[in-house]
Amino acid sequence: MVGMLPAPVLELDVLGPPEGRLDGRPLAFRTKKALALLVYLAVTGTSQPREHLAALLWPDSEGSSARATLRSTTRLVRQSLADIHATPTSASLLYSGIDRLGREALWLQASPNSGSVTLDTHQVERAVTLLHRGPWLGDGGPDPAAFTALQLAAGACRGPFMEGFFVSDAPQFEDWMTRQRGYWQSRMDQIFAAICAWQLRRAAFAEAVDDAERWLRINPLQEAAYGHLMEA
Repeated sequence: MVGMLPAPVLELDVLGPPEGRLDGRPLAFRTKKALALLVYLAVTGTSQPREHLAALLWPDSEGSSARATLRSTTRLVRQSLADIHATPTSASLLYSGIDRLGREALWLQASPNSGSVTLDTHQVERAVTLLHRGPWLGDGGPDPAAFTALQLAAGACRGPFMEGFFVSDAPQFEDWMTRQRGYWQSRMDQIFAAICAWQLRRAAFAEAVDDAERWLRINPLQEAAYGHLMEA
């Protein structure tokens, strides 16, 4: 249709302090739990029952009260999206309906009509998948496409998962973030270890120092990073 706005592009960076952008413009949320809700739906990537979300984020509230607060928080998320991409399409990134098990649920859905949803974790997962496919570092060096993917993933790693973000009255959500931090820290360690190994192998010592220091900023307790730094 002539004059129709393009579908919105939602980007969420969660490896480090959480940041969100819609069509390249920063997202602002009125409450921390609005951001928590959006991140949880994006990272899990599946429909989530409203009852589960209410208990996850408002465990101290009675069922009806928690569900009411979830509805108002859902509206806040949609409003944050609509404030930037002022069409019904942007708000429809966050779907509400009945899931396959007949439960009232929420989910994020990307499509040519509703828009796209990307996370920095996607780059990390793609890079780790390439590492696990087989020996990526041959006699002639790494596969160029694989090494580019590793460098892009390393650039996306700004810190631990949801660094500095907490919701004090939602312990189950905090537990979920703790598990996510361990999961993604393991993958970031694999990426930096592979990059540093290649830098040392080709005697690119200045680059190896830079990469090892970046690694240590993300994971100060990683002994392998200190080993690469000392060798460089």
